[in-house]
Amino acid sequence: MAVAGLVGMVILAVVLVIVGVKRFDRPAAVPESFAPPGNLPTATALGADTLAFDSDRTGNFEIFAASIDGDVSAMCRAAGGWAVGDESFRDALEFFTAMRAQLEGVLPYVETIVSTPEGRRGATQFITVNYEHIPADLIEHQIVGAATAPGVIELVATATDHGWSLDPEKITCPVRIVWGTEDRILTYPRTAARFRNSWLPNADWVELEGVGHCPQLDVPAETAQLILGFTDN
Repeated sequence: MAVAGLVGMVILAVVLVIVGVKRFDRPAAVPESFAPPGNLPTATALGADTLAFDSDRTGNFEIFAASIDGDVSAMCRAAGGWAVGDESFRDALEFFTAMRAQLEGVLPYVETIVSTPEGRRGATQFITVNYEHIPADLIEHQIVGAATAPGVIELVATATDHGWSLDPEKITCPVRIVWGTEDRILTYPRTAARFRNSWLPNADWVELEGVGHCPQLDVPAETAQLILGFTDN
């Protein structure tokens, strides 16, 4: 069921805005009704100097991490890296719009979806390769968040009309970019072209073989270590 995999639409977070600055601000608190399950990684779990951002308040923690003094940053894949003239980004944006509408339709059945291994696989097929370890309550939380996160349609419209841009000279700190080779939403390396070739050619690139769109869900311990190993040094 294609609709269940649409949890991946939460990737439209404010990626380039965050990457383009040296210092990261903590996000606003998640509303109580959308409080993440207790087993989610937190800033404390990742280390005192490392932040995990729930950028769209869905419980899908995007790993935009930085030391608190702003001297180093690490991120897991980023939108907007298509080469100039590559119009395939429009297909991705259409995917988000269509799936948002369908996700809203499955909300009454979300508990049933996550109650079986088949349902949990369907709900994570676009964002992870490994899913068996992901708690059902986290998957449910993500489905609800992806279906109700505000501003998605407006973000898609802005990206469709204006594309993405980045001011790389404003990035003065070392950067590590982590990307799963099995990402089904931002397929690698095509969607990383501008980051690799133009914007951040000197970044420390880590390719995770056999890992999908959300490394923080797919291989959480390895992802945390990749961040800590970079920020600590």
